[in-house]
Amino acid sequence: MTDWPHGNGEMARLIRTFDWAGTPLGPVAQWPFSLKNTVDLILASGHAMQLAWGPEKVILYNDAYAPMLGGQHPRALGLPFHKAWPDIWRDIEPLVAQVFAGETVKFEDMPLVMNRNGYAEDTWWNFSYSPVRDESGEVSGLLNVTVDATAKHRTQQVEHERDTAHAQLQLNEARFRALVTAGGNSVYRMSPDWRMMFQLDSQTLANTAAPIEDWVTKYIPDEDLPKVRCAIDAAIRTRSLFELEHRVRLSDGGVGWVLSRAVPLPGPDGEIAEWFGSASDITQRIQTEQAMREREERQSFLLVLSDALRTEQAPEAIGRITTRHVAERLGADRCYIVRLSRDIGKGWAEFETRRPDLSSAEGEYRLDDFPESTARMETQSLALADIATDTTLSDVDKQSFRALRIGAILAAPLRRGGRDTFWALVATSTQPREWRSEELRLLEESAERSWSAMERAHAQAALHDADQRKDQFLAVLAHELRNGLAPLVYNVQIGNSRSGNVALMKELFVRSDRQLRHLVLLVDDLLDVARITTGKIELKLETVNPRDVVNLALDACRPEAERKHHHLTVIDEASFGLAVRGDRVRLTQVVSNLLSNATKYMNDGGNITVRIARDGEQALIEVSDTGIGIPPAALPRVFELFSQVREQQAYSAGGLGIGLSIVKQLVEMHGGGVTAVSEGEGRGSTFFVRLPLMVGDDASEAADVAQPEVPASARALRVLVVDDRRDAADALTELLKLDGHDAQAAYGGVHALESAHRRRPDVVFLDLMMPDMDGFEVARRLRSEFPDQPPLRIVALTGRGQETDRRETQAASFDGHLTKPAVDAELRSVLSAARESLA
Repeated sequence: MTDWPHGNGEMARLIRTFDWAGTPLGPVAQWPFSLKNTVDLILASGHAMQLAWGPEKVILYNDAYAPMLGGQHPRALGLPFHKAWPDIWRDIEPLVAQVFAGETVKFEDMPLVMNRNGYAEDTWWNFSYSPVRDESGEVSGLLNVTVDATAKHRTQQVEHERDTAHAQLQLNEARFRALVTAGGNSVYRMSPDWRMMFQLDSQTLANTAAPIEDWVTKYIPDEDLPKVRCAIDAAIRTRSLFELEHRVRLSDGGVGWVLSRAVPLPGPDGEIAEWFGSASDITQRIQTEQAMREREERQSFLLVLSDALRTEQAPEAIGRITTRHVAERLGADRCYIVRLSRDIGKGWAEFETRRPDLSSAEGEYRLDDFPESTARMETQSLALADIATDTTLSDVDKQSFRALRIGAILAAPLRRGGRDTFWALVATSTQPREWRSEELRLLEESAERSWSAMERAHAQAALHDADQRKDQFLAVLAHELRNGLAPLVYNVQIGNSRSGNVALMKELFVRSDRQLRHLVLLVDDLLDVARITTGKIELKLETVNPRDVVNLALDACRPEAERKHHHLTVIDEASFGLAVRGDRVRLTQVVSNLLSNATKYMNDGGNITVRIARDGEQALIEVSDTGIGIPPAALPRVFELFSQVREQQAYSAGGLGIGLSIVKQLVEMHGGGVTAVSEGEGRGSTFFVRLPLMVGDDASEAADVAQPEVPASARALRVLVVDDRRDAADALTELLKLDGHDAQAAYGGVHALESAHRRRPDVVFLDLMMPDMDGFEVARRLRSEFPDQPPLRIVALTGRGQETDRRETQAASFDGHLTKPAVDAELRSVLSAARESLA
């Protein structure tokens, strides 16, 4: 089990505990950085995301995606794509192939018949398939950002059925009216010149049996008067049929539509005596046609908007394109996106499109100035036709809107960003305005598309940022390795040409030793990052006094601090009797890292202060310096992997930007925490390490804990150094000879066995990975061929330093395990133990 991925979500826990070794992806430890980074990305997103990885397209997904699987969750985790979705694979396989060929595929309202809950169901989906590239630049994965549109379609179906039922009801009512009026919805009689209405029988218009002269103003809305009069004049002039569709005022106060037809009736003299006509109620048909036109226009608009957003990568560009299109479509005076944060009580208007004569509304606002409207906007759409007369708004809201010249407002919430943050797309008018339901729906769907585009842009930006951080890390790593190797190369060249100069040779050795130690620390940091992120560091817990940890760390950094003339001060306020349960080596590494940073990032002659104190139920180790400080913007990410406070100084001082990440993770593994404080650039920095204290009798042990000492050399030992790399074997052999030991080199497994037969060694330093015979086989044969006492001491000396490697050598009866390059103290400790066994 690994502690990656981090987080308490259901999918983070499932991925952590899942047996990935049984899948084509293999153990998590073997996963590439690009895969793990993409998994972290989808787990951190509130948008439904699925990742398909590798040739088998093994799927992983986040908490928001899990409900879309229905009964397939959590069984689908770790399955190949075609097994997780067998019923739709034939439909989407060509799309998946396009993505793995490097294309991005996007669909809206795609219908699929799926069996995800034990039965076949019609579903609809909005989704985007994007390629995910690995470290080599090849497409290794597919990122699916999806929205289940099934509920929306089912709602539309219900609405359609309801509309059909309503239409049928209207039809039945119309038939009833037709029966009442002897076959016509409304029957009327007009004077020859249409100035007077003689009679009107109607179920929808106000009846009259007495002649009236003001029938036009009584029944016809002002906006339709011109065309009605024009049609009447034409009918009178041509003595022909009057026929016109127009609006009428209904008896209930509303406005409807009629198809009016009238024919002239001649009198005895052949002149028109009157007009007889009927008016059919066509309100429902007109409304249906209008709704269809608006729906088509809305869909056309949304397609244009989607096309405009599809290629945009920047959230700001997406926001401005959305507000521009929506403002033009609605004829709004202003359109913008608001971002509201409940936890700090503020909101921001962004990406505004406005009428040229209006001042900008972009900026920061207090939520207390809009209490009622923001509360409603958080969970539902808002359509206010007249701010001044609206009874649902508070006086505070009205006053704030009036100050912004907002007379009417239409708002649709976008997806929530978190517990206290949400967004909304807003359109406003300076004058009161009746917002139609179709306009609100257009705003809501525009908001949905805008948010989806922003989510996609954020996801792509996160992937791009991860690529940049990886590239930056590789560049810094190459820089550090070359910087470390360059002095070694120069020293060798100088030594070859000036070998007789003893003082110079000593200086060359000192320089080389310093550079080698730097490179070793560099490699150790890299290995620690890998071990921590894969959960392979095992803490060797014991009772530790914080002062002992500080002393060990000070011993390690003091030479470099003295070289730069720094002043080291230790303030011990309460270390006596303090005890923590921890790994002494790892805690020393934590403090050493902080002291090393303080030493590096400070001009010569600076001050470093280490304070040890008790802080409640925690031990506090505080490391302060007077160095370059940390800019405020960099403080939140100072503990992130590959983060460097200031690139130029980071390069000049050295470092990969991983040390503080290691510090944070090691401290958290001990149940503690680490924080950083700085007043800014050039003003130094302070790091606070807090570790939980032990309580009870165990705490008293800390005062008596002492570091083991390696005894001085007592007698020479016969040592066999086995390594297929001749330079490495010869160098260690010479080093052991300088320490007075009888050392001999062997350049492979077979050579080692031959040398051991000629002269039995006391100690064998044995490489594990050799071409002719690996170290495990050599150790097995040496044990079988030299079973006598005193026992032969065999120590692995290898570049493999994982905990699993140490357990493997221990199981193979090795007496010790050292990682290359072994330092003097480690070698002497092994040799001292060998002497004791021979005593």
